[in-house]
Amino acid sequence: MLARVERIDSQLAEYSEKHPNQITADVVFGFLADKPFARRDQGKDFVEFTLERLSSDYARNRIGRSRYENGKSCMNIFQTFLRATRQGTYRSDSIYVGDMTPELLDSYISWRREIKQNSDATINHSLTPILKACAYACEMGMMEPAVNARIQDMRIVTKVSLSEEEAEFDGKSFSKEQMAALLEYYKTCTEPRRKEFWKCSSLPSMPVDSV
Repeated sequence: MLARVERIDSQLAEYSEKHPNQITADVVFGFLADKPFARRDQGKDFVEFTLERLSSDYARNRIGRSRYENGKSCMNIFQTFLRATRQGTYRSDSIYVGDMTPELLDSYISWRREIKQNSDATINHSLTPILKACAYACEMGMMEPAVNARIQDMRIVTKVSLSEEEAEFDGKSFSKEQMAALLEYYKTCTEPRRKEFWKCSSLPSMPVDSV
């Protein structure tokens, strides 16, 4: 409630600066009812806004046909998410640009993981048109810079895992594959001093020459 009061106070102050001596009871009621004219985003639908940006980028050859179609598909799924989780604002599957928050996107990521069973790479791909639209909305003054900054940091950082064949040496023991590689090196190495060092330091208890 306090956050909403602060937001409305800020909007009223901004409106008063742009329209001196024009704040009336109707204007105040408009802000309280979140009417489009009273909003920073002018009541612009986020999905519509994103699709417009995709169309513009495609028309100017900034993106290819496949990225354009994938972007539209991603936004269709985003609308499904809004409807399924009842997080739409003025309609069940729609939300204003200014209502986009990091918390909403965090919920969207969880939904795609748990309900859609998407991989992190797929989810990151689906976030691309959303993040680009939020960045543009911020540039247009339709979204708070602090909110956009947090949204831009919403991509999932994928962990790099090594396969069994590429497992790191833990400093204590070798895998069978690593041992075989070392023994093969010992047999083929032509440097006497290097072979001696390998025998003494790597496997001091194993009779290497007998392997």
